[in-house]
Parts: sequence; C-alpha cells; structure tokens
Amino acid sequence: MKEIDFLPEWYKNGMRMRGNHRTQYIALGCIFAMLVVWNFVTAGAISKSVAQAKEINSRVSELWESSEAYSKLMKEMRDIQGKASVLEKIDSKVDVSSVLAEIGFIVKENIYLSKIDIACEEFGGSAKQARASNKLRSVNASSDSEAKEIPDVRFKVTISGVASESKDVAGLICSLEDSEYFFQVIPSYSRNKEIGSSAKDGQSVQVSEFEVVCYLANYTEDKVVSTA
Repeated sequence: MKEIDFLPEWYKNGMRMRGNHRTQYIALGCIFAMLVVWNFVTAGAISKSVAQAKEINSRVSELWESSEAYSKLMKEMRDIQGKASVLEKIDSKVDVSSVLAEIGFIVKENIYLSKIDIACEEFGGSAKQARASNKLRSVNASSDSEAKEIPDVRFKVTISGVASESKDVAGLICSLEDSEYFFQVIPSYSRNKEIGSSAKDGQSVQVSEFEVVCYLANYTEDKVVSTA
C-alpha cells in the first residue's frame, strides 16, 4: 500500500528554508560569541602589555638615573683621587699651627685681622715654561740637607684686616718680609675707611683697611745652569 503525502511542496520548501535559517543564526551566534571572547582576551593581553611596557620604562628610567649618579660619583672620585695624589706629593710637614702662631706673633695690637686664607695654587706660566731649568724642592724643617721634589705648587697666604694707621700696615709688611715663614710679600690694597657709630654721636674712627698676599717659604728654587 503506497503512502500518500498530503503536504504541499511549498510548505516543505518553507520548512527547509526555516531550518537553514536557524542553522545560519546559530552559526552567526557562535561566531559572535567567539568574537566577544576574543575581544576580551585581546583587551586583557593589551592591558597586560601596556602595564609591562610602563614597568619596563620605569626600570629604564631608574637605571638611567642610577647610571648618571654613578658617572657623577666616579667623576667626583677621580677628582678627589687626583687632588689626593697631588697632596701626597706635597710636603706633608707644613705645620699650619706654626704658621698661624707666627702670624699671631707678627700682628701687633693696633691691627685687627678679619681673614687668614691659606690656599695651594700652581705656579704661573713662566714657572711652568722654565720647568726644564728650574726645579722646585720642598724644604723639610726637620731634615738636615735632604729635599723632596714636589709638583709646581706653592701655598698662598692672604691676610685681610684693619689697622689704626697706615704705618701699622707698613710695619706688618716689613715683619712678614723679615719672617722665615713667608716671602714674596705683596700688598693687594691699603685704603682709608671710616668706622664707628656716626648715627648716634656723629663721630667716626679713621682706620686703614688692607689685604696682604704672601707665600709660605716651604720650598727653594734651584737654578740648573746649562753648559754648552
């Protein structure tokens, strides 16, 4: 016995089309869901990469600052080592307390000092040019005849203050020249100056302001005569 299908063909075609549409909708939904998940995963990876990049940049900045600080410290260390090497070659038995005691002995009661500066300086160009013919040697007061070669440096002493009269300044210069501790005494300036409480009683005191520069006599200059 043969079965008879009473469903029209157009109905069957519609059912097939609706089934295809459902399949397509499900496939599109799956694709959309995959895209959403992929978007979240990609966004998380990008955020993580950005955070890592910021951390790397921060570390690079810290390393750069540390490198600059290290370079600066190394430069300062080299400068200090250079100064230390020079100081090691200079006569270490220069007694500053004795120098100050000598200045205190020389300065009379009419002179008031405002500054005493002792600095180490290099010789001028003429002394450097004559290095081949002149040798500077440090004189050690505790040794008898031995002398130690040092670089072309010397100790400069600057004395500033005021005196009651200009003749007191002249006397100070003469005393420095007569002292065995100093030589090449040169007055930088000597000028009159008024001091006192003129606003109260209208009186002022005339003094002589001065500055004197000299050098410690802790070396001698040996002339080397060249023979033809």
